[in-house]
Amino acid sequence: MCFERAGDSYWEKKSKAAGLKATANHLSDLNPEDAHEILRQAAEIFEGIGIINIAAQCFSDLGDHEKAGSCWAFSSTRAIEGINAIVTGDLISLSEQELVDCDKTNDGCEGGYMDYAFEWVMNNGGIDTETDYPYTGVDSSCNITKADILEQLILVFFHSALQAKR
Repeated sequence: MCFERAGDSYWEKKSKAAGLKATANHLSDLNPEDAHEILRQAAEIFEGIGIINIAAQCFSDLGDHEKAGSCWAFSSTRAIEGINAIVTGDLISLSEQELVDCDKTNDGCEGGYMDYAFEWVMNNGGIDTETDYPYTGVDSSCNITKADILEQLILVFFHSALQAKR
């Protein structure tokens, strides 16, 4: 679960209580009881598997994706970042822009699908960090740099988790 930022203090308090950085924008269609239940269940899952401190770090700000139809890229990178953080204990920000520019199975700033993005990352041999390939919010030419060891590790952990899901 990753949610956009918002200024509603009720939801911010609920998200902090659950150990997550969640906000109201994605929960706004739910009544307070249902939204609280979602956060409670997420907190129980993380606590139950003994990684509440690491899991709480996995829920990061989705950035300015509302300026473009690139939410699929943000969701995809956050999922991969979360898996990597759970496995390694390190939360490393990955490049949404690389997906927007280079993943031709999706439509860049016009939209896309997480499943296609995951396949692209696996077929590409990894994904750059946000620092190496920063987000611009517009479709651009693909400018991939070769994946380094860190990115290969992220790919291995991600691929293992995806295979376990199947």
